[in-house]
Amino acid sequence: MAPTDKPRPSPAEHARKALHFLPFWSGPARFLPLHRKFLWAFIPLLVGGVYLFGWRSLVLVALCHLTGWLVAAGFALIRRKPMDATYWITAWLVGLSLPAHVPLWLPVIAVFIGQLFGKEAFGGFGRNVFNPALVGRAFVTISFPTAFAGYWWMPFWGGAGGLLHWSPLAANPDAVTTATPLASFKGSGVEADLLDILLGRVSGAIGETAALLLLLLGIYLLLRKVINWRTPLAVLTGAAAASLILHAVDPGLFPGIPYTLAGGGLLFGAFFFATDPVSSPSTNQGRWIMGAFIGVMVVVIRGLSSFAGGVLFAILLANTFTPLVDGLIKARRKKRKG
Repeated sequence: MAPTDKPRPSPAEHARKALHFLPFWSGPARFLPLHRKFLWAFIPLLVGGVYLFGWRSLVLVALCHLTGWLVAAGFALIRRKPMDATYWITAWLVGLSLPAHVPLWLPVIAVFIGQLFGKEAFGGFGRNVFNPALVGRAFVTISFPTAFAGYWWMPFWGGAGGLLHWSPLAANPDAVTTATPLASFKGSGVEADLLDILLGRVSGAIGETAALLLLLLGIYLLLRKVINWRTPLAVLTGAAAASLILHAVDPGLFPGIPYTLAGGGLLFGAFFFATDPVSSPSTNQGRWIMGAFIGVMVVVIRGLSSFAGGVLFAILLANTFTPLVDGLIKARRKKRKG
C-alpha cells in the first residue's frame, strides 16, 4: 500500500458515517437544499392525509420511509459509498399516492420495487430512466388490482376530522365508502361536486385528494424554484386542451376542464411526479413537449381505458420518450451552431 493511500473504513465505521435515517433532518453534504424544501411541501400533504383518513395514513407513509431506508442502506453498504439521501422522497411519494385503506404490506412492496428496479438497478440516483416512485406504484396497481378496485373510504370532514381516529372504518363500522370521483364518473357519467374535490371531501389517495391544497403547494414549489414552471403548466394546459376537445365529442366519456384538472391526482402528478429532475426532460423545449404529452395522455387513458386515473401511466410513458426527445433537441441545437 502506498504511503498516500488511506485504509478503507471498516463496515461499522462506514455504516456510521454513511447511513442516515432522516437525511432531511441532519444529513450528509450530498443532501441538497431543494430536498429540504420538498419536505415543507410533503408535511402539509401528510397532515392533510391524517386529517382526512386518520392516523393509519401516517403509518403507511412511515412504512414506506422505513422500507426505502433499508433498500438505500443496503446498497450503500454494498457499494461502500454514502447513502442516497433522496430515498425518502421516493418513499414519501409512494406513500402519499396510496389510498389509506390498502393492506400494510402493500406500501412495503411498492417502495421496495420502486427503489430497487426503478433506481438502484440503473446505478442509483441520477441514472434512472423512470420515476422510481411511479415504478413501484404502477407495479402494485397492476399486480394487486383488488386493493384499488371497488369502493374507497370516505374522508372525515369537520372538527378534528381524522386526527382523533385511526381510520374511517375503524372509527365507525358503518362508515360510508364510495368510488373515487373519476371512477364514479366512468360508471355514471355524472361529475362530483367541484367544491368537494377542491376541499378533499371525496375518496382518493392520501396526498392527492384535496386539489386546493395541492395547488397551493405547487405554487410554493414554483416560488421556491424547486421545480421548473414549464412542466406543470404544460401538463395542465395539455390536459385542458384535450378535455375541451374530447368533452365536446363525447361528454359521457370525458369530463369537462375543471373536473379534469382538479380530480384524480392530476395536480399531484403535475407538480410532484412529472417534475422529477432525473426522469423529466432537461431542456425547456422538452419540458413543454413531454408535459403536454402527459396532459393529453391522462385524458385519453382516463376516458378510454379501464383505469380511472391514468396519471401514473401517462408519466411513465413520457419517461420512456424523454431521452429521445432531449437527444433530438440537443442534436438540433448543435447542428444549428455548427
